[in-house]
Amino acid sequence: MSSVALHQLSHSYAGSTYPAVKDIDFTIEKGELVSLLGPSGCGKTTTLKLIAGLLRPTSGEIYFDADRVTDVKPERREAVMVFQNYLLFPYMSIEENVGFGLRMRRLNKQVIAQRVQEILAVMKLEKLKGRKPAQLSGGQQQRAALARALVLQPKVLLLDEPLSNLDAHLRDEMRELILSIQRSLGVTTIFVTHDQEEAVLLADRIALMFDGKIQQVGESKIFYERPASRRIASFFGNNNSISGFKENRRVTCSIGEFLVESDAAAGPVTVVIRPESILFGDHGVNSFNALVKRQIYMGTHNRYRIDVDGAEWEVIASADSGADLEGKRVSFSLPPEKIWVIPERGQ
Repeated sequence: MSSVALHQLSHSYAGSTYPAVKDIDFTIEKGELVSLLGPSGCGKTTTLKLIAGLLRPTSGEIYFDADRVTDVKPERREAVMVFQNYLLFPYMSIEENVGFGLRMRRLNKQVIAQRVQEILAVMKLEKLKGRKPAQLSGGQQQRAALARALVLQPKVLLLDEPLSNLDAHLRDEMRELILSIQRSLGVTTIFVTHDQEEAVLLADRIALMFDGKIQQVGESKIFYERPASRRIASFFGNNNSISGFKENRRVTCSIGEFLVESDAAAGPVTVVIRPESILFGDHGVNSFNALVKRQIYMGTHNRYRIDVDGAEWEVIASADSGADLEGKRVSFSLPPEKIWVIPERGQ
């Protein structure tokens, strides 16, 4: 396994006005499982291809451990990429597909056979090894593509939207398999996804990308509780935000004055709070009234859409009470320790 370091990495496609990737500085540690997360067109797959050597940077450097690999050919980098559409050879059996890379390296036939059988066992494909790709389900084809990559014992494993073509129940199964194999082999893994849930469930750390740049890096919890911008909060399903002005430990906004525990500097800010952190009723601090526009029963909880100065917020609360609040004005409170304050420059 290897660490991967990207230094001021940029790439522009011919004829494009804007760079696909711009000045990325990021390090993935040895054995780490990292997700490049973001909407379509944000530069995730381009970054993965730059690491794999399938694209050449317009500027910047790539290091595996202390070795500069910016100009090293893909086949000599020991980084293997698994593509979204699997790219299995249709005329080869699964066993032949998995062993293809080893044959290209001209390894001993006995070594090839042993390593192929071992990885087929790990991926639970032994009974399917004689079949052609067309005879396999999507999940089985994905396992075969992953086996073909892992049998090469790469220093870095690169996964491009590995689960996007699978049904929901197969995605769950493959998530568990990828996580189990990555942990057991310890291979440094970088995977691209646009699915926040997938990134949260799999990754040790998430690198969130917008517009060709990494916007925030960290464990999943910080994106929910401490987003670096309103846009990041929204991407993680939280549109509960309102502009205000911070002075000392208070933020004044259109719905009142709120006590906060933030150390953010005084000045224009955005207040953000998770839907599940908002309390019903006046709790003596940070209270305000809002119209409940819609109440949605979800079995274990209710979702409420409330009008906050013309913006629609979401509140999630237990369904135990069963009270019908739709169309009523209700008191709510924001716990000071649950409020996240984003300075205006972080918008």
